[in-house]
Amino acid sequence: MGFKFVHAADLHLGSQFSGVNELTALENRAINASLKAFENLVQYCIESQVDFLLLAGDVFESPKPVLRVQKYFADQISRLQAVGIDVFAITGNHDANVFDNFVFSLPDNLYIFASSKVECVLRSYGNQPVSISGISYPQAQVGDLSPLFPRPRQGSYNIAVLHCDVGSQEFGYAPVALADLEALGYHYWAIGHVHTAKAWKTSCIVQYPGILQGRHRAESGPKGFYAVTVDRNAIVESEFIVGQDIIWHNLELDLSEVLPEQLINILTEAKEEARAQYSVGTMLQIRLTGTSECYGLLKQGGTIEDLLVELRQGEAQRADFVWVTELEDQTLPEIDWENIRQQGDFLAEVVNFIEKVEAGVQHIDSEIAAAGENVALSIGIPLDHNQLLHNAKLMAVQLLRGGGQAK
Repeated sequence: MGFKFVHAADLHLGSQFSGVNELTALENRAINASLKAFENLVQYCIESQVDFLLLAGDVFESPKPVLRVQKYFADQISRLQAVGIDVFAITGNHDANVFDNFVFSLPDNLYIFASSKVECVLRSYGNQPVSISGISYPQAQVGDLSPLFPRPRQGSYNIAVLHCDVGSQEFGYAPVALADLEALGYHYWAIGHVHTAKAWKTSCIVQYPGILQGRHRAESGPKGFYAVTVDRNAIVESEFIVGQDIIWHNLELDLSEVLPEQLINILTEAKEEARAQYSVGTMLQIRLTGTSECYGLLKQGGTIEDLLVELRQGEAQRADFVWVTELEDQTLPEIDWENIRQQGDFLAEVVNFIEKVEAGVQHIDSEIAAAGENVALSIGIPLDHNQLLHNAKLMAVQLLRGGGQAK
């Protein structure tokens, strides 16, 4: 017969969006996004008739959530109780000891694992014995907790719930080696902490569902949870389900073939394509690139602000809004390089010199190349020597002539 469960983590209930300016029009939607995502998760559990829900830490943004957030959580757990769905939860680094600070009573279907030791809960789902082991954080930073987990029970489907940092060796967020988790012999490790979905499927299954609701542009893309179906101690299916209320989407738009009079239409089309891609609300960041005739217009004071006003018009009233959070102008000017070379002035000499370097860039001393790679690693940005030299030419034109010459 088998059974089905949902594995979620890092709900960060009560967290706020960051890195967004002028979001007043969507303030309520942004404030409630983490709560709505949790409601979506609960609704999926109810509609799919799962047997239980696992919450692998950082359920709350802080160990002292406001009363509104506490009440919302309790109400959603009660919805699951009403249809017979159990909930097993641990705390993580953000919400260690959070339930000690709860004012509202919590339903009996919620089992919170202790922080003093690994606890093992025995249940039967689909006529199959299930053993669920877990441990909460006693404080914000902990060492490796995996050695505390007991050997799995024979004849049972064994699940371990842990908020941890797989692959890390630094004290803080329960650092653990993947091999150590695999060696313990559990069937499934329901882990949390990393905000991007990730899975390892070897002798057992180890999965990060990632954060349930992205909060800034670095947490872009679909966010959700895993729905896992088990039959005869083997996973039949592990499906990632999107559950967020608002998605963060980063888009690069090449304006190389776009004329200034076409710009607003092109941006509007990009916005509508994003809306068609996602049925939820969208926070859209657009990076404008390419050598474009739009360069001069975009550099004029007030242009970006005016474009944002136009693109945001009427969006706050839509459930499937697309809110353009930023227009990042990385366009380059169209320049008649041949004309500049023929001028014979100081700028021509600078450009000719840089182009000689461009032609011989492959012969750059290996130590200089290595130094460039070290710089790239230190700042986290790959360095393209040809692009750097091209940008140097553009800067020379801007500094010595105040702009480019149209082709």
